[in-house]
Amino acid sequence: MALIRWWPTPSIILVDVRQSLGDIVALGVAAPGRWIVLERHEPWRPQPYFYAFVLDELQDVLRRRPQARTLTALEALDLHETGESRVVPAGTMSTDEPAPTDPAYPSAARVVSLALSGRPVEIGQLFEGHRGRRAAPPAAAAEPEPMLGPPRGAPAPGSAAPAQAPPPPPLEATVLGDAATTPAPARVDAMLSAQGPQEIAVGAEELVDVRIELAVAATPLAHAVPASIGVAEPITVIFSAEPGRLKIVGPRSVKLDPPSEDTPSITSFQLQGVAPGRSRIAVMFRQGASDLGTIAFDTTVVTAGAQPGRTHAEATALPRDQRDDDVLVLLVDEEKIGDTIQYRYRVYSKALGLNFNEFMSEPVKPVAGGAAAATLDYVESIHRRIVERVLAQPDDLRDFDVELEGLGIDLCRQLFSADFVRKLWERRGDIVTVQITSWEPYIPWEMLRLRHPDTQEVDDRFLGEYGLVRAHSGNTRPKVLRGATWRYLIGEYPQGTLPKVAAEEPYLTRKLPASIKREPIELTPSGLLTALAQGDFDVLHISCHGHTDMNDGQRTELLISDRDSPGGKVPVTVSATTVAARARLAARTPLVFLNACETGRQTASLTRWGGWSRTFFDAGAGAFVGTAWSVHDKPAARFAEAFYEALRSGQTLAEAAVAGRKAAKQVGGASWLAYVVYGNPNARVQTD
Repeated sequence: MALIRWWPTPSIILVDVRQSLGDIVALGVAAPGRWIVLERHEPWRPQPYFYAFVLDELQDVLRRRPQARTLTALEALDLHETGESRVVPAGTMSTDEPAPTDPAYPSAARVVSLALSGRPVEIGQLFEGHRGRRAAPPAAAAEPEPMLGPPRGAPAPGSAAPAQAPPPPPLEATVLGDAATTPAPARVDAMLSAQGPQEIAVGAEELVDVRIELAVAATPLAHAVPASIGVAEPITVIFSAEPGRLKIVGPRSVKLDPPSEDTPSITSFQLQGVAPGRSRIAVMFRQGASDLGTIAFDTTVVTAGAQPGRTHAEATALPRDQRDDDVLVLLVDEEKIGDTIQYRYRVYSKALGLNFNEFMSEPVKPVAGGAAAATLDYVESIHRRIVERVLAQPDDLRDFDVELEGLGIDLCRQLFSADFVRKLWERRGDIVTVQITSWEPYIPWEMLRLRHPDTQEVDDRFLGEYGLVRAHSGNTRPKVLRGATWRYLIGEYPQGTLPKVAAEEPYLTRKLPASIKREPIELTPSGLLTALAQGDFDVLHISCHGHTDMNDGQRTELLISDRDSPGGKVPVTVSATTVAARARLAARTPLVFLNACETGRQTASLTRWGGWSRTFFDAGAGAFVGTAWSVHDKPAARFAEAFYEALRSGQTLAEAAVAGRKAAKQVGGASWLAYVVYGNPNARVQTD
């Protein structure tokens, strides 16, 4: 809980945020001792955004970045929604939200009271209260300091310092025994909805409208999903578009107050067509780290003659869950900038004091083929080094840990900015779980290794060891998984084209308790496809060899067996495109685990199950586990058994991922770091 300290009868300079920062500072210098409130009007929001600063804070920006003098305050301070000051009724003494601690946005720690005309008339400062029988502000003798300077700048020569306001009255806390408890916030049923264009012409701009309203009187937009929301916490609406064909114009996230009985919360985002073709859009709704719901739909960019229309959408929702606040959330967008690409991160972490703050990576330069190839070029180089070093020489692993660490550090350098690393480094011990949501499925986030940009100190863990779970943008997965019925397929190769794998077969066939119904799948394409079409299982485990071609979906295949033919021995395969056409998994939302092993092959190949994860999620899977590169049989079996046992004991999907990686790591090699887990990090298997 944050308390509010109000300053008495402040003088306020109200300035449009699009004025240059140099001009705004000049106004403040001419009238010292006043608050400077920047005002930003946007067409999608009836009330302006306000950002409250003292003069010293703005002058400090100019001292550090003289070139910002000619920029608008919006650009120079990177305000958007991140640094918004809260608007509360006059006399409000506390808020359920914590006081922000990011020194880059001191305005976010202020509150503004408005007159009936809508003009700011009073400014307050947020600070944290104490948990216990009574919560009180700091001692009255100490004036609360803003993060980058004194509260009003230097007083005018010869003028008296302003009188201190009396401290706000103490706030009562609910006490149960010796520990204070905070009552759970009230929740209401709401409707989340959005709609956007079916087509958009290259160069044209269109709006995607968003609406949040109470379910009891909802008149939703074209695509809607019900949700359970907290009534005392802002909702962050995040807009994302698959890179390449669409460009987002203006803000990418907006904070909205929960709707009232007669007033929905509305906003809109602006898109521009860039290149012809079909692209996907996602509108994500979050309270804290909780994913309330996601609405995703396709839009086609055309060369000319765009016609208005609406699209079919996928919409999923979950209730606000305070346990989600333990998750470090990274929402990742890929942006083309000239012949390079950059990654934009919107980051939430209650422990780290981040509330969808934005960070940008350094530009990633392609080896060849332009910006569109930059990601794949870079990832290909990493995979080649792993395959050549580990899979081609599996007995020479002593020095590989050092090389693996170097690859992880290079990933950190390429993908995370120095400012972002510093933020993570300070409180990395408080990170419980990490979720990365992105459009791309190929970057090996699990092997990223933090290195402090100033001291060069290297973290003792890879990102995968922090309980990393992935998600596809526009795809919300359930928090409840089932585990009563299992189906499994173990690849066999009687013609000797490939070695048999699946050291985990004894676990599946003998070690699981008798209460679990388990049944093998017929080892033929029709047997697997029939099982996928029926979808009458809670867990699907497939252990076989595989091949993935990033440029040809027809050649992304499971190699489940082999046979003799007039032309010689040939593999028996099932392609991703065939699985996508036949699988029907939405009724049971099962966990799908593709455990692909390639021990004993003379020439190892990459598997990269990113394409398979999207295939199975589109079919209705609730969670997915696969590998980013080929793995060896023994660590693969150790991962699977530890992962399943953790889930069966009631641990979350993220905790099970940690258990599986830890068990496989003990065997040696790089197999343990190859595993990628997709789903809701707090998902658990239902035990009843």
